[in-house]
Amino acid sequence: MNTKNAKLLSLMALAAMAVATFSSDANATAQFARRYNVSCNLCHTAFPRLNSFGEKFAMNGYQMPGTSGEDTQTKISDNLSLGDIGKMASLRISIIPFSTKKGGLTVAGHSKDQTAIGRGQWFQFFTAGSIAKNISIFIETEFENDKLHNNWLYMGFHNLAGPEGALNFRVGNLCAFDWHSVSGRLRANPPLKYSIMGSFKSAKGGSGNEDQLGIASANPGAEVFGYSGNFLYSGVVQSGKQVTASGPDTNQFQNYTGTLGYMVNDGDFEGSKLTLSVMSAVDTSSSSYKQRKDNLYVFYPGVTIRYKGLDLQGAFLYAKEDNYKLAAAKNKAITRGVGAGAGYYIKDNVYGHLQYDWLASKDARNLGKYITEHYVSPSVWFFPRANIRMGLTGKYDMDAKNANHKFKKHEVFSTIRAMF
Repeated sequence: MNTKNAKLLSLMALAAMAVATFSSDANATAQFARRYNVSCNLCHTAFPRLNSFGEKFAMNGYQMPGTSGEDTQTKISDNLSLGDIGKMASLRISIIPFSTKKGGLTVAGHSKDQTAIGRGQWFQFFTAGSIAKNISIFIETEFENDKLHNNWLYMGFHNLAGPEGALNFRVGNLCAFDWHSVSGRLRANPPLKYSIMGSFKSAKGGSGNEDQLGIASANPGAEVFGYSGNFLYSGVVQSGKQVTASGPDTNQFQNYTGTLGYMVNDGDFEGSKLTLSVMSAVDTSSSSYKQRKDNLYVFYPGVTIRYKGLDLQGAFLYAKEDNYKLAAAKNKAITRGVGAGAGYYIKDNVYGHLQYDWLASKDARNLGKYITEHYVSPSVWFFPRANIRMGLTGKYDMDAKNANHKFKKHEVFSTIRAMF
């Protein structure tokens, strides 16, 4: 571990001690539950998956909807109000006790199954909440595999005009699709990313990419967003991929994303919504005399259906690129994908989830395939407490065998996650 990471990890350890010291409740859950003295289930279906109340709580700057920001805790001065530090900060941990992946290793030119026992995945120090009326922060500092970084990091300014929730602004490292039905974040099965969000990137067939965009990643930018009645909206401008905390963009282009949605606010279908996002983005590669450009256009409709205890979500991805390989001779590519999930509490503390993923990219002239993923992934989870989950996931590879896919890449893994 280098000196910089060692210092940062020491700071995280001190912060963890501060959380433990300032949290008076020995059985405390995450910071929002401590601050408002409520259950985690007020905002989550199966953490970190948000319910409709949790989505509005996040949009409102981690202030209770209906309070217009008047619920900040301790007045420090005329301009600043803070709760106890233990009510703004929490710790998260993710462990994979067991995993096995068919063909996960290549040994002497032959594929072998890969098995791992007791893998510590990551540890996070998570700070979020309102630091003044209608001003919020969200900071995720993560230590993973000898790497320490700030991934999600932004400030929000809320209720700027009109009725509560109508006009908000945030800036920092953020996801352009946070308010979409399938955002790629805060998943019902946390360790399992949707292929349409986790595997698809701009110009994936290219080399020397200067600004390769993972469309659900934490990318630096600014967003105007809000909701009023049944409608929500978002407009995002981003520089591209996150390079360093203060590093400039690697090319001269900006990426643009817009989202519109319709929400059901009451009745048996409360929390259901229809959303549509569109994106225009640019990736480049440059030499001393030439810059090559890939223009990416994304059309992304989605739906969430919540009916009593049933939680369904699904989305369709259509993406078009005009230079997928960032080559002198342009290679156009079309990507289509589907991501869908269904979750339900079998018992009070036993949660079942089924996820479907399909993603296919090919040259627009049918000259070759670039990405093909096709999985069905059932999982079952036990919640000893609302902030601790233990689960087993199976990932069944449904893609047909071919020259580029010589064997089925099935996986089975267990997961333990906790936030406190």
